[in-house]
Amino acid sequence: MLRWVLVGAIVLFLLNSVSISHSPPPSLAPLLTILGHMETIHTAAMAIALDDSTTGAGTGGYPADVGAKTNLEYIAYLVQRGGIKESQLDLFCKEGVHPKSLKELRAENLAIKFANVSVNDPRETIFAVTRNYAEQPTAPPQENVSPVVDYKNGIAMITLGGGSGISRSQAIREGPTGVLPPREPKFLGD
Repeated sequence: MLRWVLVGAIVLFLLNSVSISHSPPPSLAPLLTILGHMETIHTAAMAIALDDSTTGAGTGGYPADVGAKTNLEYIAYLVQRGGIKESQLDLFCKEGVHPKSLKELRAENLAIKFANVSVNDPRETIFAVTRNYAEQPTAPPQENVSPVVDYKNGIAMITLGGGSGISRSQAIREGPTGVLPPREPKFLGD
């Protein structure tokens, strides 16, 4: 009996001394945060598009439908239509940037770029990506195949259909992940 008490005490001691963390690695947290922001923005755009399709008023909730040429124009449209509140502008921004109004919002502070998509594009068309993907050079970077996952240069993206994901590389391949819109420019400007 004493032996089982000692074994139990040792097991309890070991369990309490080992820290188990269920949170994502710190380098992954910013990508998951921006992905959550993209999903909120996507829901707002879908709600505007749905309102417009049912009422017949307006042109839809996506950049190509509303004629937005820049990311700031599209964000202003989402705010004007009530999809996003001005108090939520930090959803679009890099970590630590918190504009209080559209006037304070600057293109260089945006963490997200929107694709030039329309409500008529296929559901797998990319809706938004992290800025580093949209601004990559014309030749896509080599995928990092290292077993060590470094999300510092990773990307997050969401499609029109709501599919989303993060990648440790900046190489999104067209196909099951997402396709780029059929019109130029592929992404809105600053």
